[in-house]
Amino acid sequence: FNQWWEEMEHIRQKAGRDALTGLYNRRGFEQAVNAHMQDRRIPGAKVAFMCLDLDHFKTLNDTLGHMMGDQALKQAGANLRFSIRKTDLAGRLGGDEFVLFLEELPDLFALEQCAKKVNKTLLMSWEREQKRVDISASVGIAIAERGMAFKELYEKADQALYEVKRHGRNGYRIAEQGKP
Repeated sequence: FNQWWEEMEHIRQKAGRDALTGLYNRRGFEQAVNAHMQDRRIPGAKVAFMCLDLDHFKTLNDTLGHMMGDQALKQAGANLRFSIRKTDLAGRLGGDEFVLFLEELPDLFALEQCAKKVNKTLLMSWEREQKRVDISASVGIAIAERGMAFKELYEKADQALYEVKRHGRNGYRIAEQGKP
C-alpha cells in the first residue's frame, strides 16, 4: 500500500508541473495561488502577481529552431526560479508565458526591485551558425487585494503586460489598484 501511495503522490505532484521547465503548470499554479490568497500571513504586506512574456521568442524559434527555443524556455525557467525567494511561486502557463506570485513584500520599492531583477535575468542572447536572437521580457504586475483569486490577478497582470508590449517591451508595469 505504501508504494502505491507514494506513486500516486508522485503522479499528483507531476500533474501540477510543467514538463519542460519543472515550474508549476497552469493548473498547479492556479491552485497554489488560490490557496496562498486564502492563507495570507502578514497584514499590510504586499502580495504581487507577475505575468511575463518573452520578447522575440517567436523570432528565436523561427530563426534558430524549436530545440533552441526549448533551451531558452528551460533557461528562462531556471533564471526565474533563482531570481525569486523560496517562498515565492513560479510557473509556466504555456508557450513563452511565465507567471510569478510574490508574497509578503514589505513595500512597493521591493516589488519594483524584484521586477527589475526579473527583467535583467531574462535578458538573454542565443546564437547558432552566425545567427543571433536577443530576448527579453515584458512583465505585467497586479498587486493583490483581499478577496482576489488567480483569475482576477491574471487578468489585471495580463492587461499591464500588454501595456508594456505596446510601449516597446523589455520592461514592467504595475496595474493600477482598483481598476480592471
